[in-house]
Amino acid sequence: MSETLKMLPVKLDVVEREQRARELADLLHETEAAEIAEAERRRAAKDAAEARKTRASDLARIVRNGTENRPTLVAEHANTVRWTIDYVRLDTGECYESRPMSASEREKAAQLALWGGPVEAKMASAPEPEPGRNDTLPEAADVKRPKRGEPKTKADKLVADAAGESTVTVPA
Repeated sequence: MSETLKMLPVKLDVVEREQRARELADLLHETEAAEIAEAERRRAAKDAAEARKTRASDLARIVRNGTENRPTLVAEHANTVRWTIDYVRLDTGECYESRPMSASEREKAAQLALWGGPVEAKMASAPEPEPGRNDTLPEAADVKRPKRGEPKTKADKLVADAAGESTVTVPA
């Protein structure tokens, strides 16, 4: 008779069964961790490829247009002729954006133009009035009345100049 080794089922005792259960749990944990790591690696590679494509697209646009966005000093100017807020580049003096003034900005600009001085500087430093209060008007004794034939206000002069009129006069 010849003896050979064959793989056949053998009943496990409690200790062997617990060892195999721990081995299975460890293997499942390692497999899950490896799958997560692989997914992270794929995601990172995809993100890096997308970042390269985006940068290449940005550089192509910059080369094609000959311009790129950079931090640039700008100023906000109140235009009391058109009643807009104009945004002006300080490096070139170009007005790159303009928007209509809000009602409170129009009121403030008109008052500042009426009482003299650069509107932009005063608009920037003037506090917002509290609702129901009007501390921006001068006392009646401080008001200078225009003489006959003079423009009523600086704003009126600006409007008249823009419209091509010579002056706005005080009615007789």
